[in-house]
Amino acid sequence: MRHKAITLLSALILFIGSVALLPAGFIGTNMMPEIDRGEFIITLEMNPQLTVYQNNQLTMQAERLIASKPEVQRIYTNVGISGRSARNNITTIYALMVDKSERDAEVQDFAQQVKNEIMATIPGIRARAIDPGLRGSGGGASANPIQFIVQGVDYEMVQHTADAILETVRNTPGTADAKFSIDDPRQEAQIELNRDRMATLGLSAGDVGMTLRTSLTGNSDAKFSDGTHDYDIRVGIDNFDRRNTSDLARLTVKNNRGELVELQQFANISYGMGASVLERTDRMSSITVNSNVVGRPASTVGAEIQNAIADIIPDGITVRPAGMLEQQDAAFGTLGMAFLSAIVLIYLIMVVLYNNLLDPVIVLFSVPLSIIGALLALALTMSTLNLFSIIGIIVLIGIVSKNAILLVDFANHKRQAEGMDIVNALIEAGKERLRPILMTTVSTICGMLPIALAAGNAAEIKNGMAWVIIGGLTSSMLLTLVVVPAVYCVLHGIREKIKA
Repeated sequence: MRHKAITLLSALILFIGSVALLPAGFIGTNMMPEIDRGEFIITLEMNPQLTVYQNNQLTMQAERLIASKPEVQRIYTNVGISGRSARNNITTIYALMVDKSERDAEVQDFAQQVKNEIMATIPGIRARAIDPGLRGSGGGASANPIQFIVQGVDYEMVQHTADAILETVRNTPGTADAKFSIDDPRQEAQIELNRDRMATLGLSAGDVGMTLRTSLTGNSDAKFSDGTHDYDIRVGIDNFDRRNTSDLARLTVKNNRGELVELQQFANISYGMGASVLERTDRMSSITVNSNVVGRPASTVGAEIQNAIADIIPDGITVRPAGMLEQQDAAFGTLGMAFLSAIVLIYLIMVVLYNNLLDPVIVLFSVPLSIIGALLALALTMSTLNLFSIIGIIVLIGIVSKNAILLVDFANHKRQAEGMDIVNALIEAGKERLRPILMTTVSTICGMLPIALAAGNAAEIKNGMAWVIIGGLTSSMLLTLVVVPAVYCVLHGIREKIKA
């Protein structure tokens, strides 16, 4: 009470220092805490020309390698399937590990180790390790925590910008398995139509397109019925008959006069490399850059990438985060509004109960005092600021306010009922309310310790929230006893002078 300026200044420095832990990198941000569920996914990608049978032969080698690990309990494999798409050169292997108490390796580190061994042991395979928890965040089994959508009108510029961003992502610490959402270019037949010759020969682009589609892609409208089973009859050109341009040149199209015209009479035919998939976002050409994250919070890595690519995006190209990064921005914004709403509601309720506007302001000074401990607890336990830890901070608003309410209410009672001056009333309030503050705070901290120290599967999802509440209650208990009386003394002293 004799050093109010020093007390308030010290509290302000502590608050600024704790908040500075976020931009300084001591506290990472993430939408969800990194959870060890004891399971992971390995996707195998092979040469596009491989058959499903060849894919299966290579997959069995990878299965034997994974199954030989003592940490792996069982595996389940889909050959030729990735997410919702069926492709002959893709395999998805789901692996379930033993309980955390029976292994030393974290699931993320172990999955990366297995992926690297597969790529080093089996030639011609590209492997990727995926967290199965990301399947529910939009994107199936191939979802990644880092996603940036590059879009624009000029596809070549989109491709050039995506290449630069992919290189930046790969050079950012913590990223793994960075790649495009589209596959590597594949060999394709490139047919350039001569419109003038087509008009002379009585052909339309629609007729030519339908003929080419049926010939090259096949048509399965016809069915064969065998009892209760129906089988597709696929009509198309055999692979043997379209190996080179001379084969395609002899394809015939019927014109409007019923005549058969060979393709070489009105088109230039060649083979070249082309994109396997053309993506569009908001009706514009787009490419998505995807990456996994290992050893660092995904949102922290995403923020570093956004800062790094800010200067390499040309005019006419738009780059925006997607997937988990986009969802996190929306979720954090919603929780931020919930945090402000909680403070406003508590203030309005206390205004009604105290019947004045000043005392609720004094009580709310306990909120930043709790944030000091909450952020320090996250930094000391190496936890991230995520949805659950933010919910813990919102919960703190209601819990820590009671300490200040006990002090302010008792001091008001002493001043009004016994006519004490401000300083003596505050000293008496601190003496009389110390025990109930200690009782309620220590009991709540002890109740949260089992959650904070839990180490079972997926226990990380609640650890951060528990540490936030423990840290916030501890700092609030210690600082409220000295800071709130100083604030009360200053504000009520100003009020008395104004009245005088």
